Amino acid sequence: MCTISIVDNPVSYSPLTPIRVEPVQARSAARVGALLDAACQTMHEVGYEQLTTAMVAERAGASIGTVYRYFPDRVAVLQAVAARNLERVTQALRADLSQGCARHRECCAGYSTGHSHALFPGRTGISFTASG
Repeated sequence: MCTISIVDNPVSYSPLTPIRVEPVQARSAARVGALLDAACQTMHEVGYEQLTTAMVAERAGASIGTVYRYFPDRVAVLQAVAARNLERVTQALRADLSQGCARHRECCAGYSTGHSHALFPGRTGISFTASG
C-alpha cells in the first residue's frame, strides 16, 4: 500500500526564493524562464558550486543586468531553480494520480527516487509512505 500526501501551498517567488521584480507580462515571465533554463543547463555542465550569474547571463544570451533585474545573487537563482523543479515534479505527480496510477507502489517509488523527495517550508511538499 502506498499513501501519498500532497500539501497544497503553490510554489511562487517569495522571500525564500527572492526575486527583485516579479514577472507580470508574458515576455518577462519568458525571460525569467530562459534565465532559469540557462542556470539548469550550466549547472549540469559545471555544478551548482561553480555557477555564476555571469554564466547564466551568457548562456541565456542576456546581459548581466537582466539577471540582476530579477535575482539579487546566484543563491536566489539556485533557489528559484529548485522551486521551479519542485513545482514541475508536483504537477507531474498530480497528473499521474488524477489519471489513476494503477501501479501505486511503482508510482510512489518512481517519484520518491527518480525525483526529489523534498519539503520546503511554505512550499508544496510531497510525502511518500510505502508498505507491504
